[in-house]
Amino acid sequence: MEEPTFWETCLDWGLNHLLMKSIHREYVKKLGLTGNENLLDVGCGSGAFTQHVAEAILMGQGRITCVDSSETWLKIARKRLAKREFLHFVQSKIETAPLPDKTYTAVLIHCTLCQTNPNHRQSLVNASARRLMRGGVLYIKESTSVEKGIQPVEIRRLMEQALMKEISFEMGYTALQGPTYQGVFRSAAG
Repeated sequence: MEEPTFWETCLDWGLNHLLMKSIHREYVKKLGLTGNENLLDVGCGSGAFTQHVAEAILMGQGRITCVDSSETWLKIARKRLAKREFLHFVQSKIETAPLPDKTYTAVLIHCTLCQTNPNHRQSLVNASARRLMRGGVLYIKESTSVEKGIQPVEIRRLMEQALMKEISFEMGYTALQGPTYQGVFRSAAG
């Protein structure tokens, strides 16, 4: 993934800090987090979504590991999420991240697959799924717009190939994101 331009970081701040805040909060509420999860945030970007997940984790003893390949995005995320000791940042692609398998109770993939080269999507999903502990869940939210999104049928195919079973989904729409797919998957392997 290429590093973002200055203007992309400005756009991120405007969209996520000002306009998407309530959308992110509502989605996190739907996840039903207890605060005791050990979460892996794949493609955390600027941490705009992660900050709302972190608010839910504050109530318990949970942890969040934020992974992104971009040095610029991680620098912004670290600043945005400063002073939260339960957060850990890793600059790496998830496929090569120095993280143990079968460790996390939940994996978050939020607007990441639609920005990933289609030839690398399966390896991203496989690497994410193998980090889940037995009984863990993978939460995914992606744009499904024809121009810039990924279609639900492809998401399901990728998950099936990673031995993940869809346990719930919802199609949504917001003026800023357009149409979205929100899914919850559990390992079909055990």
